[in-house]
Amino acid sequence: WSSFSGGDGCACAGVHNTPWIAFSTIQNGVVLRTVTAGSIYRVVERTPPYEKDELTPFYSSIEVDPQTVSTIYTASYRVWKSTTEGDGWVPLPTKLTGGAVWPADAYIRVIAIAKKDPRVMMVATASPRRKIYRTTNGGSMWGDVTSNLPPGRTILKIAITPPTPQPTCARPP
Repeated sequence: WSSFSGGDGCACAGVHNTPWIAFSTIQNGVVLRTVTAGSIYRVVERTPPYEKDELTPFYSSIEVDPQTVSTIYTASYRVWKSTTEGDGWVPLPTKLTGGAVWPADAYIRVIAIAKKDPRVMMVATASPRRKIYRTTNGGSMWGDVTSNLPPGRTILKIAITPPTPQPTCARPP
């Protein structure tokens, strides 16, 4: 492996059973992909087509679907999905149960995908809103499952455990 990405605000994700493919993010939602185990000559930018004023995070997330490895997710204030390893992107709806939509003024800090059922996902937004949203239908509709978060902390990781895809832990550092 060679280095293929770097910078502040970086996250990475490998592709199960395909070790030569990996994804990385850098500041403000930029997504990079390598298909040659990091060879500098085969690193390409695969960033979603964010709207001009779309809020993107300094620390960007990237997750690979545990069952369909060509499907990846990244986030701005909303979740972006690619079924083509980043060659094309679509934003998932931000519709909440009850008909409202989640606010566009807080970016998503972390994405979690259930290993046994990737239609179950959770996201956590950054401060000051600090919300946790959950979907069981691949992102068509989300529910606010925020409860009892300690004040003034940032959520850095969410884990979903089977058989009931509820968060095991949404714990600040």
